[in-house]
Amino acid sequence: MILAVTLNPALDITYRVEALRPHTSHRVREVAERPGGKGLNVARVLAQLGQPVLATGLLGGATGARITELLDGVEHSFWPVSGETRRTVAIVDGQDATGFWEPGPEVRPAEWEQFRRHFATLLPGVKVVTLSGSLPKGVPADAYAQLIALAREAGVLSVLDAEGEALTLGIAAGPDVVKPNRDELGDNTPRELLAQGAKAVVASRGEEGMEAVTAHGTWRAYPPERVFGNPTGAGDSCVAALARGLAAGIGWHDLVSDAVAVSAAAVASPVAGHIDEPSYERFRESVRVEELAHREAVRIICLDDDGRILLQHWRDPITGDHLWEPPGGGVEEGEEPYAAAQRELVEETGLDPGLIRPDNVAVHRDCQWKGRRWVGVEPFYLARFPGSQPPVKPAKLTPGEQTALVEQAWVHWSQLGSLAGRLEPPQLLYVVRRLAPNELRPPS
Repeated sequence: MILAVTLNPALDITYRVEALRPHTSHRVREVAERPGGKGLNVARVLAQLGQPVLATGLLGGATGARITELLDGVEHSFWPVSGETRRTVAIVDGQDATGFWEPGPEVRPAEWEQFRRHFATLLPGVKVVTLSGSLPKGVPADAYAQLIALAREAGVLSVLDAEGEALTLGIAAGPDVVKPNRDELGDNTPRELLAQGAKAVVASRGEEGMEAVTAHGTWRAYPPERVFGNPTGAGDSCVAALARGLAAGIGWHDLVSDAVAVSAAAVASPVAGHIDEPSYERFRESVRVEELAHREAVRIICLDDDGRILLQHWRDPITGDHLWEPPGGGVEEGEEPYAAAQRELVEETGLDPGLIRPDNVAVHRDCQWKGRRWVGVEPFYLARFPGSQPPVKPAKLTPGEQTALVEQAWVHWSQLGSLAGRLEPPQLLYVVRRLAPNELRPPS
């Protein structure tokens, strides 16, 4: 079961007119009513996908009663408030739409406390709770943070889709997934939101799909085609897909793939809170997902007196591709990059770590290895060795490294462009010139 929370729902009313003209009367050709609010959109999409879902939140007055009447096919357990639930009115003519958004009720402190208790009673048997949308007046800014804490105490996962202070305070409470769009993300990066408390961030990237970032990796999912239609509610459909996948224990690769397919199918539907099912079936087979691996790492450029650079020649055990790069590896927890460079040089080459110079050049890495795309910034250090081609005697290679390593060879800088395989990074010679501007000798 998934619990979908909407604290500030609305009754969406659409008037269709021939042409909208200010300061005059209009004859309405068609009136449509539909329960609105981000959490209700989430609940309707989940119900359409066949996922057991319970909608909850705050409703009041005749408008609130009308919303429950229209929630056909969605189980619900709302808490009543004394104020009147808001309405949104959209006037649509042949060219455009004009919207009017009511402010919504003011919730009393006692009503909020009663809802918190009601929310806690709904958690047994729930696997994931979604928390979506704006907060009505009177509800504290940390409302989502409070509900996330209650969910965690009950062993329930949480997905947060909010903005402003409600989002900031909610992230600090440690939700399992935060789903901001570009505007909500602002100047923050997904990894900054992880540092603030979120366990995972799924950022909408509009037509470019979405990106999921966790402490263990990054996944980017791309829609199979550009979809034209109604983008309203696409983000809510994404939340529905994420909640369904989390409840089923699906891994991140398949999770973001399905979320993109559901979101794209929502754009293909004319109304929010609904997906176009034929489009979903078509998209789900063709979403492209790319895994980006992240780890803090260092590299050491070993240069001898003859202008030769020590390179490790690797064979990718999955693709069979050949790759050449300087020795180096990951930075261990609590380890400084320079200390990691010294340790890695000993483990992989047996060369003197005392010859590594402390200055470094930060290099952006973007390469494929073992079916994953590795992206990040690594410091490159220079180790200057006297003489010619000092012998390499690795002190500690892992079994995987022993299998994938073809050879370690001293290669003259002038021959870097003629290697049988891919040079990583491609701009290695530029990096060497930055670190040793006057130390590259021409071939003899």
